[in-house]
This record gives sequence, C-alpha cells and structure tokens, in this order.
Amino acid sequence: AFNASNDEKVLNKKKMLFEIKNISKKLGNKILIKDFSTRIVQKDIIAVVGANGSGKSTLLKILLKQIPLDNGTIKQGEFKIAYFDQNRKLLNDDKSIIETFCPMGGSRVSTSDGKDMHVYGYLKNFLFPQEYLDKKIGLLSGGEKNRVALALLFTKKVDCIILDEPTNDLDIPTINILESYLQTFQGAIIIVSHDRYFVDKIAKKLYVFEN
Repeated sequence: AFNASNDEKVLNKKKMLFEIKNISKKLGNKILIKDFSTRIVQKDIIAVVGANGSGKSTLLKILLKQIPLDNGTIKQGEFKIAYFDQNRKLLNDDKSIIETFCPMGGSRVSTSDGKDMHVYGYLKNFLFPQEYLDKKIGLLSGGEKNRVALALLFTKKVDCIILDEPTNDLDIPTINILESYLQTFQGAIIIVSHDRYFVDKIAKKLYVFEN
C-alpha cells in the first residue's frame, strides 16, 4: 500500500477519474456494499470479482450513475466512459455494419488509440471479410454481433471503459482480440468477470465481493 505522500505523487501524474468515499448500497435486506472507499485513476485496470448476486454489476451501475447510493459520495472528474454490457445495447439490428461505423457517410473510422483507418481495414482486425460491410446487424450470428460491439467500443474516444462480463459468449479468437485492444488502451478499465484466466491476464487490481 502507498503511504500518503507516495499516493499524492502517483495522483499528480495520473488523471483522477473517481474518488469514492464511504459508499454503501443495500438491495432489499441485503447489504452489497458497506463503507467502501477507493480512488480510480487513469490507467487503472480493475477487475470486480465475486459470486453471482454479490453486487458486482450494482457497483458498475453506481459508477455509471444508473442507480443511486444509499450513503457516501463519489466525486467524478471530467471524462468520458464507454460501457460494454452483456446485452450489447450499442447495436441497432436495422443498420448495416458500414452504417453502424460510419453513420454520417464515408468509409473511415477513428480508433480509441488515435488511428484513422478505412472501415474495412479496421474490421479485418475483428475477423470480418469485406463483403460483410453491407450486411444488416440483425442478420449476424450472436458471435458476429459480439465482435461488432467490441469493434464499435474501440472507436469511442473515452478515458474509461467499463465492461460487464465481456467474455461471455465470445470465442477464443475474439477474446484474444479483446485482450490485445485492452492492453493498448491508455485509459482506465473496470471489468466485471468470472473468467479467471482473462482477469489474471488483464487486471492490475481486484475489488473482491466476499460473503
């Protein structure tokens, strides 16, 4: 653990995203979070782990301001978040792949690491052949939709990516793609996952829900 002076030095070098003080949350009669305090800064890579129903997704929803706290405070800096949820809500079944990535027309995309690429060259990294560009999202398989959602995630200009069970329903090649993009992402990453191998490979810190 850092002492106070070292902690301040680290924070001076990295952008503060969340300062969490003594937060608590109860659902029904079940206490999920009690007096939890932490700081999340730029380039933190945090996995949130624990049993089903322990409060992992609740913590994400608190950070996303989707549900209120019972007690405590969260100070949030000025930054943008991309959220990758289990339902892949980023996608519209009525749009083609090219319309999804280039909604204003054209054929180029900007990636989260600052590259400007032709959409086909970018999607080739996610295992899509060129003939898929005009295909409707609704006609894709579940695995293909997952790859589109991941590809779309990494076109967002954000400081923090929050992922809820990102490896669910992903095949091994797609998990490898996800890992490589996360490892080059320059912002903070917060992941809820039961995938121990994925967590061990990606995360630098753990928030553990016990009992």
